[in-house]
Amino acid sequence: MKLRRLDVEGFRSIERLSWSPGDITVLTGARAGDLCAAALHISNTARGWSSFSEAFSVEPPHPPERFTDGYAETRWFARLGPPEEGALDLGYEAIIERIEQGQGWAIVYERFTLEDDFELKEMLERQGSRAVFTPAHKGPVLAGTRPPKEQVATLADDLTALGALPAFYNDKRVQPYTERLAGWRRHGRIDPSAEGAPRRFEAERVFHDRLSEDGRNLVNALYSLWDFEALRTPVLAGLRALDPTVTGLTFPLVGEQGLTVALSHDDGRATELAAMSDEAVSWLLRGAMLCAVSPAPLLVLDAAEDGLPEGLIAPLAAMLRAASERVQVVLTGVSEALDAALTEAFAGASEGPRLVRLEV
Repeated sequence: MKLRRLDVEGFRSIERLSWSPGDITVLTGARAGDLCAAALHISNTARGWSSFSEAFSVEPPHPPERFTDGYAETRWFARLGPPEEGALDLGYEAIIERIEQGQGWAIVYERFTLEDDFELKEMLERQGSRAVFTPAHKGPVLAGTRPPKEQVATLADDLTALGALPAFYNDKRVQPYTERLAGWRRHGRIDPSAEGAPRRFEAERVFHDRLSEDGRNLVNALYSLWDFEALRTPVLAGLRALDPTVTGLTFPLVGEQGLTVALSHDDGRATELAAMSDEAVSWLLRGAMLCAVSPAPLLVLDAAEDGLPEGLIAPLAAMLRAASERVQVVLTGVSEALDAALTEAFAGASEGPRLVRLEV
């Protein structure tokens, strides 16, 4: 499932903007961060009861600056491609109004549709606190079958329809989209030092399909992907660019249930996580983000090469290209060196993932 289009109006620095991302998009310009923030707020609508409210309430900058100067509301529209061939796109529209009392904002409109270029089916419309939706048919639809009865719900002004209405979230027409929508992630810089989460948190011997936002489950994410040659090969290429003596990763046990990760070397040495260089940990974090068993369907990376030496720029570009064959990747704060390496990584390919550059 891919984000086909995102329209944003009246949010932070964005007066009006329409964006159609590629498989991998390099965003530049003053509004790039705000556009990514809007996308992640839309993801939060699918993450549970109050996830959107909690994130938007602490939205920096604080109200009224979260709304564009002179705008009384912010409007978002997202069109999500189908998770499987032949299905319709999911359209989601929301309007959030600036108010003077309470938290300073209220959700005043939401609408969900299934659509393509020729067809549009409305599933839910919310106006103010009143939401109306028609459930999916249960069982086979035969001639003369009556449509399901409309359901009406009253929603608090800080709760989204997906968060507050389990019956709608779990609707068989909606859930395949919303499960993936909830998985969108944005990663900024994660501290690779001894004080950072990847080294401080102890890992248990369990598999994790993707990296957490603070990187605390680095060991578990690497442990999961290392069984798959196609996933570990780009990670190993970068480690060898850092140190040609590295032959792979091992996962030594710590106590009865604990686990750590170590670099294995061709002379038999092992360098455990606590003793690795910050550059090596930074690279492993990129690998856990981009080569995960189940990476985020939309993955936003801010300053993706931050903390990496020059020799890892080309391996990073190759890893990003490989990741964009599986998920959508959005990059902000890209250096000239990484931009050039991406151009080379995508050069000469008539088929495969599409690289898009956009200044916003």
